[in-house]
Amino acid sequence: MIGEDVMIRIIDRMPDWTFAVLSILLIIGLVLGSFYLSRFAKNVLRALESESSALAISQENSTLTSQNNDLQDANTQYHHSLQSINHLFEDLIELRNDCHQTYEESLEVIKKIIDTLPLSLSSSRGDSKRCAVWLSSPTTNTLDFHTGSFNFPKDYTNSRKLDIDNSTGGRCYRKNEIIDLDDVTEDPDWLKNEESRGNYKSLICIPILNLGILTVDSLSPFNQESRNIICLYAKCIELAYLQMFDALKFQDEELNGSLDKN
Repeated sequence: MIGEDVMIRIIDRMPDWTFAVLSILLIIGLVLGSFYLSRFAKNVLRALESESSALAISQENSTLTSQNNDLQDANTQYHHSLQSINHLFEDLIELRNDCHQTYEESLEVIKKIIDTLPLSLSSSRGDSKRCAVWLSSPTTNTLDFHTGSFNFPKDYTNSRKLDIDNSTGGRCYRKNEIIDLDDVTEDPDWLKNEESRGNYKSLICIPILNLGILTVDSLSPFNQESRNIICLYAKCIELAYLQMFDALKFQDEELNGSLDKN
């Protein structure tokens, strides 16, 4: 082609030193290109590291915010629970100072404790908890439903029973130990109550003196704050039952005294 012939003629007429100069310029261009390319790569790397650092800081900030919210929720839960427990202790002290305390008054305080407990436990929307006290019956070898929170069926009293030898609650009573289950269906002693209307999945059982047990059911696993609060309420329930027995003893003494006078 004509263009190629012209280029070949021009190159043939160029002096020998031209090729040396062009080679030097080419080498300089390559060096400068490599230098600026290296600087560009370093700037890109710094930008990526900065972005990665910002992302890490953002993630850490999000984690700290979540932890702070959890701590605030726990603090609120403890605060409300301690306020409720303080009022319950005032009721127990008042009951203790009443020399004419009755069984019914003691039972009323126990019922109040049982109704307050589920409200003191944190729960998400749609979640619910319920609790009950079951007393042992040596004649039938069962734990009989004594009283429960408002979300238990009313017909449970004097009808619902747990077998001491063949139930999760019975094992709690027999071994005198706390049972904490995230998924009660995995417990070998658990038996489904076909009459139950709720799909309660988690369970905590706590022995109450040598009288029976406290059970707390939940749709979802308990957090540590809830576990601590339940244990505090269990102690309040124990004190209330001791008060109840004192009331029964006082009533018997009064009855025997009146019979002796007659």
